[in-house]
Amino acid sequence: MVVVDRLAKNLIIGLSLLLVSSLAGRAEKIEEVEELSFGIIATESRSNLKKWFDPLLRQLEKNLNIPTKSFFAQDYAGIIEAMRFGKVHVAWFGNKSGMEAVDRAHGEVFAEVTDADGTSGYHSVIIVPKDSPYQTIEEIIRDGKELTFGNGDPNSTSGYLVPSYYLWSPRGIDPKKHFKRSRNANHEMNCISVATQQVDFATNNDESLRLFFQNHPDKTDKIRIIWKSPILPSDPMVWHKGLSKEWKAKIKGVFLAFGRYGLEAEKEMEILREIGPGWGPFMDSNNDQLITVRGLQLAKEQITIENHPRMSEAQKAEKLRAVLKRQEDLKSYIALKNYWNSVKFKTSK
Repeated sequence: MVVVDRLAKNLIIGLSLLLVSSLAGRAEKIEEVEELSFGIIATESRSNLKKWFDPLLRQLEKNLNIPTKSFFAQDYAGIIEAMRFGKVHVAWFGNKSGMEAVDRAHGEVFAEVTDADGTSGYHSVIIVPKDSPYQTIEEIIRDGKELTFGNGDPNSTSGYLVPSYYLWSPRGIDPKKHFKRSRNANHEMNCISVATQQVDFATNNDESLRLFFQNHPDKTDKIRIIWKSPILPSDPMVWHKGLSKEWKAKIKGVFLAFGRYGLEAEKEMEILREIGPGWGPFMDSNNDQLITVRGLQLAKEQITIENHPRMSEAQKAEKLRAVLKRQEDLKSYIALKNYWNSVKFKTSK
């Protein structure tokens, strides 16, 4: 039994490596950190993001006893690339951009964001102006050539990947071709564009929409939701895996204690509550948090290949073999992980 369990554990480790792309190459070791660089994805305007995250960074600087600076970029890809080249040590990502950071930029998930009430998870949504005649996705697809679409950042989970998987790929739709016009923007800009009727519909998520209404109460009667996805995992916190064990232990300890323990726990909770729609304490996490979004990404790739209008059957078959192999690896990893967890549970009783 011990040999079997050891074999299962080794297989889990091997499969987990297969799930992660080798595009990033070997991570350079980061033994010394004189100033911690904290990456922040561009979900909102930079001024809003600075207002939310500056108090968090100042407290982290105090708790970690090291200068800490924010790192911004125009889009999600900018933060991913900055981590790849060691310019960002820790970053707040969505699950899709977090997956890209893990696969391409030496990233590793170490914590998960929660809501102020301690729950986790959110939904992707499609929004329209309140007085729009459109009530369903089918109606929007029907009149696509007449409509302007506010799509999300290509590395956004709720703004791009999830709508692509649930709405566009199954129908063989390329938004850039199907709609009169398709433009990419962050969640805040898509809310503004819908509220001011600059676009006919847009992607978003219920957390960002709630935040938008908090910041713009005069716009609460300007936007309506016509589609909502199944629940999605909350955002991951990701560090550069080249950091030393000592730094990783210190960073994780500070994050998991933040708002929970110490003389300034209440102050820290208030800092978290002021971020976006309101955060709660961080939860321990790892790369397994990305399993859901990996499954969505692979399914989207499969549907896109199957519906591709210009690929030959031979080309489709070749590309599908690679995607299906990755899907099988993911399923095997999940099955082994579930087995290993059940073994650990039994031995702990």
